[in-house]
Formats: sequence, C-alpha cells, structure tokens
Amino acid sequence: MLESAARLSALSVSRTPRLISTLARACVWLFLLTPVGLLLTPWQQNISGTGRVSAFAPLERQQTVQAPVSGRIVQWLAKEGTKVKAGDVLIEIADVDPELLERLGQQREAAAAKLEAKEEELRSYRLQIDNLIATRDLQIATAQ
Repeated sequence: MLESAARLSALSVSRTPRLISTLARACVWLFLLTPVGLLLTPWQQNISGTGRVSAFAPLERQQTVQAPVSGRIVQWLAKEGTKVKAGDVLIEIADVDPELLERLGQQREAAAAKLEAKEEELRSYRLQIDNLIATRDLQIATAQ
C-alpha cells in the first residue's frame, strides 16, 4: 500500500485546480443542455400582418408596361394611386429609332421591286415555254 501511495504522490501533487474542473463541468453541461433548450424555445421566422406597402420612391421603382413598340418614355400620364380603366393611356412612348417609318417604307419599296422583277422573270419563262412548244410542234410537223 505504501508503494502504491509513493507511486501516486506525483499524481496527487499535479491535480487539476478546483476552479478549472468546475468550469469544465459547467461547459459540458451547457453543451449538452443547449440543444434541448433550443428545441423547447418558441421560434417564429415569419410574421403575418395586414397593411399597405408603399415604395420609398415610387417614380424610381422599375415598372413593366406592355407596349406595341419598344421605345423610351416621354411622359407619364398616370400617377401613383390614380384609378385607370382598360384602354386608358398611361404613358407616351417615343420610338427609339425616329427613322423607322422611312426605313420600313424603303424595305416595302424594295420588296415590291423584287416582286416585280420575279413577275417579269416568270413572264420570260412562260414566253420561253411557249417558244419551245412552238418549236417542238414545228419540228414534229417537219418530221412528218
């Protein structure tokens, strides 16, 4: 017995201080009890309510408007909160390309000229067919 006490005397001298062991036990208990406490704590991530939503700067808010042509907005005719009916004009839009009508007219004229050229080509092919038929008939008559 004395021998085992002599061997353990170094161990008894190097004991952990009571404050440190108490803090370690408290940390272990805190680590084990925190998940249980969080499961029992009421938790709500969403809040429901009623009210009115308004933008900080309504005129700077991005808005999508359906229009027959693309362009830039010249003037807003309807303001925030204005009651509108179906068919009311909301905004004036200026075409991005002011020469669009002129260009479309030129394209239409080019298409009409192309159509006229193809019709002329068709007439010439029909004339060639008529000439070939006449030549064939003449050759048949000559061969007989």
